[in-house]
Amino acid sequence: MIPLYFDTCALRRLGRREPSVNSCFTPVTGGLTAVELVRAAERSTAEYARVRPALAHLSADWLQVDWRLPEQILMEMFPAMHIVQFSEERRSILEACVEMANLGASHESFTAELRERCAPLGDSFFTSFLNRVASKHIGATMQGHQILKAHAGSVADLRSVMSEPWWDDMSFRGTLHATADIVRQLTESAGHNLSTENIRDSWAGDNDIYVRAATWCSDDSLRNVRTPARNDGIDVLHFLYLEPGTILLSDDVRMLEIADAVDVNTYAAGAVLG
Repeated sequence: MIPLYFDTCALRRLGRREPSVNSCFTPVTGGLTAVELVRAAERSTAEYARVRPALAHLSADWLQVDWRLPEQILMEMFPAMHIVQFSEERRSILEACVEMANLGASHESFTAELRERCAPLGDSFFTSFLNRVASKHIGATMQGHQILKAHAGSVADLRSVMSEPWWDDMSFRGTLHATADIVRQLTESAGHNLSTENIRDSWAGDNDIYVRAATWCSDDSLRNVRTPARNDGIDVLHFLYLEPGTILLSDDVRMLEIADAVDVNTYAAGAVLG
């Protein structure tokens, strides 16, 4: 069976319909999709009405959901982190949101319940979570860009360097190091003292698609001399949920562009779902 990953755009496009999917495919999605849908549902009564059918699909029999959130998958990428006990209370909040939407809760009761459940994590937690994700991506990418620019001297020199045969490997290793450092920061407050290098060097190839996608996004913004787009940091995290051979179903131009760059097969959601 071939995994067919429905991103947030694809699930929203469905409306209330259950898709007709060829039996050779297994429809899947991830916890990040659920977070994006919940964030959208919080915004307004009108947006909640639009997103409720997509939330309902998350509990449907036809769709398999990997409820892990990105931090958990990032930690599981590195065997050195297997000593860390990861506690994830947000999954139960997400599943409760889906149940409330299925039961026909009003927007007012939905947001009230969500805020009460998220109170220990911070007000409007899922919105602030996505903002942090985007900020981390932009910050890490720009820090790497400044170091590279300082060594290259000019944009022309930098583009010349990026065309060298050794560049791709160096850039990939830089992304892997940055990912390991994010993981180190996630566990620092819990008293774990593994170094970024220890974490990075334990990597055994898991989630290679994500590392390649994050590398390409960083190189693309560097090559075009621009600050990474805010949504790039969120979009690229969807690639954490893609195992080799997965087909991405999306209408998001940037998602499809990233997928094409890292050799992930895609279907345009509009063409498949109508």
